[in-house]
Amino acid sequence: MSNMKSKNTNEPVSYASQVIQYLETKGKYEFEHSQGVFKITQKLDKKTFKFDESQLTEVLSRKDAEGKSFLQLNFKSSAKVLITENLIGFKPTPIVGLDMSRLPKVVTTPDLISITSAIEENLNVETFSSELEILKKVYFAVLLGAESVGISLPAERRWYLGLTATALKACA
Repeated sequence: MSNMKSKNTNEPVSYASQVIQYLETKGKYEFEHSQGVFKITQKLDKKTFKFDESQLTEVLSRKDAEGKSFLQLNFKSSAKVLITENLIGFKPTPIVGLDMSRLPKVVTTPDLISITSAIEENLNVETFSSELEILKKVYFAVLLGAESVGISLPAERRWYLGLTATALKACA
């Protein structure tokens, strides 16, 4: 873990500069920084992470177990976001009735695609499936985790709400 220093002085580089320097070295993101607001878009799925730099409390340059660098952004809200070489990582939100120890500590928006596929496979099963209920909770935990850090997912939220509405009609 290290805080970056300016090349010409011993003064710390601003949080915004640290984020910009990192993103400029990665080709997997498009980003805008204007009037203190960052919009970082993952090229992989076009999902955008938006945040106000005034909410940052710390930016740490770190390495994973394989030696690849990533940034850890810590926010006043106590949220933490990881900007890796390819994706933005965040914690799933705890959901009542879901064993969070069975989920990864850090998830990404593409995880929603995998969960969606598993849910759709379970929808084809004729009988009630407890696995389906768990998958819906996992989906919701990832969705809420993304939204809580500033990733807007309106289509994924609509899909989830349609899924729960369909389930309610089936129970009536």
